[in-house]
Amino acid sequence: MSLQPHLNKRARLLKLLRSRWAKAAIAVIGLIAVYLFMNGGGEQTSTNTLFAAVKGDLKITVTEGGNVEARESQTIKSKIKGETKILSIIDDGYLVTPEDVANKKILVTLDNSELQEKMTQEEIQYESASADLAESTAQFEITVKQNESDIKKAELDAKFALMDLQRYLSEDISNAILKQRGLSGDVSEMSDQIRKSVEESFVMPKDETTVEPSNNTNPENRELPAAPSPASDGQREEGAKPAGEEGQRGDGQRSGGRRRRPEGAPSDANRGERQGAQGQQQAKPEVKQEAKADKPAATDAESTTEGGDLPAEAESMIAQSAKSAVSTIAIAARRPDIDFTKYAKPDALGDGEAQQKLRKLESDRLLAEGDLLLSETKLTGTRKLAEKNFVTKQELDNDEMSVKKQTVNRDSSETARDLFVKYEFPKEAEKLLSAYEEAIRAMERTMKQAVAKQAQAEARKKSSEASFRLRSERRRELEEQLESCTIVAERPGLVVYGGSEENWRGNRDPIQEGTTVYERQEIITIPDMTQMAVRVKIHESNIDKIKLGQKAKIKLESFRDQEELVGEVVKISVVPDQSQRWMNPDMKLYPATVAISGTYEKLKPSMTADVEILVDELKEVVYVPIQAVQPKGNKRVVYVADTFGGQTEREVETGQFNNEFIEIKKGLDQGEHVYLRAPDALPGQAGANEEKDGEKKEEESPAAPQQREGGAPAAA
Repeated sequence: MSLQPHLNKRARLLKLLRSRWAKAAIAVIGLIAVYLFMNGGGEQTSTNTLFAAVKGDLKITVTEGGNVEARESQTIKSKIKGETKILSIIDDGYLVTPEDVANKKILVTLDNSELQEKMTQEEIQYESASADLAESTAQFEITVKQNESDIKKAELDAKFALMDLQRYLSEDISNAILKQRGLSGDVSEMSDQIRKSVEESFVMPKDETTVEPSNNTNPENRELPAAPSPASDGQREEGAKPAGEEGQRGDGQRSGGRRRRPEGAPSDANRGERQGAQGQQQAKPEVKQEAKADKPAATDAESTTEGGDLPAEAESMIAQSAKSAVSTIAIAARRPDIDFTKYAKPDALGDGEAQQKLRKLESDRLLAEGDLLLSETKLTGTRKLAEKNFVTKQELDNDEMSVKKQTVNRDSSETARDLFVKYEFPKEAEKLLSAYEEAIRAMERTMKQAVAKQAQAEARKKSSEASFRLRSERRRELEEQLESCTIVAERPGLVVYGGSEENWRGNRDPIQEGTTVYERQEIITIPDMTQMAVRVKIHESNIDKIKLGQKAKIKLESFRDQEELVGEVVKISVVPDQSQRWMNPDMKLYPATVAISGTYEKLKPSMTADVEILVDELKEVVYVPIQAVQPKGNKRVVYVADTFGGQTEREVETGQFNNEFIEIKKGLDQGEHVYLRAPDALPGQAGANEEKDGEKKEEESPAAPQQREGGAPAAA
């Protein structure tokens, strides 16, 4: 009785299970179990080997390690030339306060005994240079004033000589004669021409070894000073240039050049003579005589060369210079004379002293002729009376003697007039003309001497100024070095001894009292603790992502449990770090500076820190763990899990990535499950595959294809 109800219930249950609806329910429950088994851990973190693709915001960062340092610091180096010793130095790690800066606290004292001795010697030389400068300056001023006086006196002498010439010949005749000589009757004009000529002659000459222009055979085509010279007095005409002076300047300069004329060839000086002579016959004998004199000169030069010390080329140049000088003197001696007799006429001369004298002589001659005529008339009458015995013989003799006397007087007056016209007048005119020409030449010499004296005085003055500047600069440098022996605090901060990074080399002693330091050697560094930064080194694969102004998070190694600091990139080096290139020459690391925002007392120089630089922030993108993407040839693929636990290889297009996740642009949707590694690579086979494919290890990273396309992350 008691088992019947239980049997009925079991039969009804079995019947229910065999029904269609029961089988459908069991199938649904099985699918749900499989689904729950496959989706058990794939939300935001991976469990076992599956991960569900996530769509959301993805931050692209670059993480590097570095050391904390001050953005700005005061580096104190030795400014003493050579070497010196540290007499005293502040303790390492001392905190310089603003009060220390205000009180100019002494940080380092260097030995200055040797500098003091040098300073004493330099003071003596400085005072000597100062006195020499004062003397040369005063001498220069004296020379300038003396030159002004000498030139003024020379101009007055020329003016007085011109006045004497004009007084004797009259102004018109003097100007006409001066025009023939190529001179001017205006002393001021002549002075200006000479000044210009002297200024041009003292300009630095060009290289005489260069090829001369094709018209060098005509010395008159060259530009010459307007002032006359002894070689040009007889050669000037109106508007012409002195050929003799050209011979002096042109031949004298060319004699020292490289160009040599063959022996026996006519020199430029001889050509100048022929052109300056203008066909005058009196110059020919002297030219021939000079040509004959050339051969002994050459013979003497050759004999001297054979037994002397000078080379043949030098002897030849000396001989040609001598011939040029001789020819110049000959030109000066053969200058044409002016015929002054044509002016010795009363109607030709002006109202000058010569005219007055000529008039007196002419009057004396006329009076003598008149007296002679009267005496002759009287003698004629006396002779007639004597024939009739109306006069005595003595009276007749007296009249005859009177005629003789008057004849002598007439002849004397005529002779005096002729002598004046032929000799005295030309002599005095030539004398006065030569005096004026000599005054002009003296004025030219005075100006040249003045320029030379002033140039010497100015050169000495400039030399003294340069010496004084040199001594002043040397004195100033020693004063600065003496001041640099005492180093005071200029900014607050922490004192750090310099050279600590080079002590391992063993080539320099550590910084302390008594240590010898050299010029520009770092002694101490005072970093500014209010502006700290982290110096990191970016791998070359990420350097193109780093930009100025990018934000960063900083985690100190000593304070891992505390809040992260924030900062930004303020400096990026354009060249890689070279300090450890010898250890790994293939690795290129670019230094960068990340400034820390704010001021923190816990920050100390050289602290270790990790810096995470925010490169980009992607909005609403699909991403998976970076190890889920596998390279396959030139493609990137993922292995997607299906509903029944299988896998499907699928090509995807990737984008940016960070140290954990990579962006999937195409080929994968949100929520699809991917394997974190190839499903058919068993744990025991993974190592064997890696050893077998060691040459293709770079392709195992999903970033390898991207590296070939231009983006090459090291984190992948």
